Amino acid sequence: MTNYYYSGSTDIGYKRTVNEDFIDVVSLAKDCVFAVLADGMGSKPTGIQPAQLAAGFIARQIKLIYDDDKEYLLDNAEQILQQLLRSAGELIGAFRTANEELYAGYATTLTCCLLTPDKRMLSAHLGNSRIYLIRNRKGVSGIRQITTDDTAARELCDRRLITEEEYYTHPDRNKLTSVLGISSEPKIQIMDAPLKQNDILLITSDGIHYAVRPEAILDIVIGSDNCRAAVDNLIYAAKTQEYCDNMSAIVIYIK
Repeated sequence: MTNYYYSGSTDIGYKRTVNEDFIDVVSLAKDCVFAVLADGMGSKPTGIQPAQLAAGFIARQIKLIYDDDKEYLLDNAEQILQQLLRSAGELIGAFRTANEELYAGYATTLTCCLLTPDKRMLSAHLGNSRIYLIRNRKGVSGIRQITTDDTAARELCDRRLITEEEYYTHPDRNKLTSVLGISSEPKIQIMDAPLKQNDILLITSDGIHYAVRPEAILDIVIGSDNCRAAVDNLIYAAKTQEYCDNMSAIVIYIK
């Protein structure tokens, strides 16, 4: 039987006064887990944040669908995730429609995944948070970014106008090309990927992976004693770089 072990944390980070990140991990069963990370914008110091609104809505709906008909969720997860993200975007957009002056910039990135009993990862993503897969092969660990950043700098990188290293300092790395709450038809990345025993999934906000490169992320996670320690060590490493952003991470170990 597949078991998933996990931990997550969100931190206000370096030189920020409001934490616009939000995370949630819902244990639907020992062999079925839903994880979501959102990074909001246009938030207010008080009141509900767009990241919390969108991620909380999706997590609740996933739990309700699972409790009502587990097989329906697992058989139709890609379509369900895509529709839930669109509905969450419409929910955020309703705030702007109600009060354009107050909620003009109300939006969020969002990255989520459903981990199934048969070791599958069904993910939905838009924005510049990330999912990484860490895998051990013959005693050698490697890290691979599963999602693609929806940013203007990523497009420049894909066109080879800037290098991968330049991407991490380019001003357009924060210029988002797809988010929830702005467009009525956001571009959503959907993926269905197999998992293996001892894989580690990592979901991070840009406050982590823009501050700490993938090779260093790999060393931190592999060198940590457990999921909780890995999350804490990633946030600590990002803070030591004095990167000015909120910092959030979810680590999931597949046993």
